[in-house]
Amino acid sequence: MALLKNFRQIKQNPDGISFRLNFEDWPTDAPFPPQTRLASFGENHDLFIYPEWQFAFQPDGVYEIWSGIFRVPLSFDETVAWYRSELKKLDWVEFSDYAYVTESSGGLKFFRPDTTTRLSFSLLRGDSSLGTRITAWRVTKHPLPSAVESIPDSQLALPIAEEAIR
Repeated sequence: MALLKNFRQIKQNPDGISFRLNFEDWPTDAPFPPQTRLASFGENHDLFIYPEWQFAFQPDGVYEIWSGIFRVPLSFDETVAWYRSELKKLDWVEFSDYAYVTESSGGLKFFRPDTTTRLSFSLLRGDSSLGTRITAWRVTKHPLPSAVESIPDSQLALPIAEEAIR
C-alpha cells in the first residue's frame, strides 16, 4: 500500500489523529472475500461508511488502528468459514478463546505470533440479499523506543545559532 494516493479528510482525536480511507487503501494482510464492498445506508444504499486509519498516542506506545464496516457477499456461515480458512493460510492464528458464533452475530480475533498486530471481526447476520455485515479492526501496537527514555534532556535540545536568538 502506498501511504495514501491522494488527499484524505484528516480528523484530530483526543489522543491522536485519523484519516478517512477508500476501500483500496485497506492493508492487504487483512484481506476481504472477493466482491466485498463498503457498508452503506440510505434508501438506495448510496451513502457509504468509509473506513479510518487512526494513530492513538498512549503512554505505552502508539496504536495504529484501521477500522471499517463492510458488506461481504457471502452468507454468515460462509463468511466465518472464509476468514478462518484464508487467514490461517496467511499465518494468522485465531484467538479461539475469544471467538463466538450465535444465531445472529459472531466475533473472530486473530494474531500473528511474529508481530504486535491483531485482527478483530464483528459479524452480523442480516438480510441475505445484502450479504454479511462485518466491522473490522486491524490494530498494531508500536512500543515507544527505550532509547528515547535514556537520552538526557541536554542532548535532546536542538542547536540554535546565536544570531537566531538575538
